[in-house]
Amino acid sequence: MADIFVSYRRGDSAGHTGRLVDSLERHFGRDAVFQDVQSIAAGRRWDDVIRDGVSTCRVLVAVIGRDWLTTAAEGTRRLDDAEDHLRREITTALARDIPVIPVLVDGAPMPAAQQLPDDLKPLARWQAHELTDSRWEYDTGRLMTMIERTAGIAPAIAGRQAQAQPGPARDRRRAVAAAGAAAAVAAIAWFAWPTSTSEGITPSEPSGGTAPAPTLAPTPAAEIAPVRFDGDWYDEEATHWSIQVRQDKVEINHTAPGTGTAIGHAQGTISDRTISFEYVVMVPEEPRLNGQLVLSDDGTRLTGVLSDMANGGNTRVVLHRRTG
Repeated sequence: MADIFVSYRRGDSAGHTGRLVDSLERHFGRDAVFQDVQSIAAGRRWDDVIRDGVSTCRVLVAVIGRDWLTTAAEGTRRLDDAEDHLRREITTALARDIPVIPVLVDGAPMPAAQQLPDDLKPLARWQAHELTDSRWEYDTGRLMTMIERTAGIAPAIAGRQAQAQPGPARDRRRAVAAAGAAAAVAAIAWFAWPTSTSEGITPSEPSGGTAPAPTLAPTPAAEIAPVRFDGDWYDEEATHWSIQVRQDKVEINHTAPGTGTAIGHAQGTISDRTISFEYVVMVPEEPRLNGQLVLSDDGTRLTGVLSDMANGGNTRVVLHRRTG
């Protein structure tokens, strides 16, 4: 299984999590990172795969957005549900005494112990790391260094060099089968988805000691593409998304492939590499969704989530820039 397990709540931080996973995979390799959307193959029970993933990983990265603490279902805070998948992911990692790194995004504060259920209170003792849109490359670089030092996970380039050296073969991680993310959907079939930065990272050393940090080969810094949202995009259902930007305002038109039939439209605002918008589905009831899309570092992908204002359902969205 993967060494790095990324825990997050889709309606809270899907966009930032997708961008973070892109950065982690470039540095450590795709097989080293577990994210539920891309790491669960069709035909497998997601709860079994997640349980196995968090039970065998070497570090858990808990992505915390502004709504992580307060997200509710049917009037009850989801963290107060002992069966909540996110709560179970983190408590399993805490019980295993492996490094847990709270990663704060979108200006979220670190939750205090008194705000958490009893079995989650130990999370408050782990030093948090903040990711900001304006310093993304710097912040993620420091996070990767923390992961290398605390969990002894080498970058992908260092791993390849180690494998090339003579000597006994090293055991490697078993690859997690990757499922394509069925993210954006066409027309009414939309709602398929169920509903203080610090150099330090651990207040206490995991039992058995921390694995020694490997000798790391230098990795070149990834180039960050300029921010550009304008243009034509497509999702994994081949539907078309046209994005137009006027100063800090954005207009989105979503149409079916071939026919050009309108599926939905949206208006919103831009902040750094993030679009926030209200999406209207083109059906008689005109349900409205809150949306957020984050531009990837290379500028070729938008990743985010649509949240139903009425019932709280979430749909992950992955858009690819159309070229040529």
